[in-house]
Amino acid sequence: MSALEITEAAVRVWGADFNPNDVSTLLGMQPSRSHHKSDIISGTAAKVRIAKMGEWRLQAPSRFDGNLDAQIVALLSQLPDDLAIWREVSERYSADIFCGLFMQTFNDGLSLEASTFKMLADRKLKLKLDIYCSTED
Repeated sequence: MSALEITEAAVRVWGADFNPNDVSTLLGMQPSRSHHKSDIISGTAAKVRIAKMGEWRLQAPSRFDGNLDAQIVALLSQLPDDLAIWREVSERYSADIFCGLFMQTFNDGLSLEASTFKMLADRKLKLKLDIYCSTED
């Protein structure tokens, strides 16, 4: 089993009645990107995509060594350790760690340390994985 080619990770917080500035204040950090409900978030003149919910997102730099564990730890280390803040975030909004995993072969893999799972659990963050394979195998 080989390592993943590329990993992407982001902390996402969202909700229907959602102001991204409130999350920035709670977490003491500006997002990589954010939007409000009903904002135009992508599209062309022919096809416009309008946000159904507001979102706050802190994106980690892409990694090319397959070490998602280190990427998640580095991402969370930018944010507060105070679990009372995370409890408030989880009570008011939905939140997760969203990961994109880009496989080089059909059988790539990774592992996360128990301490990383604990960080996620303590902050009440779901782990969302999108897995992509570009091989023809």
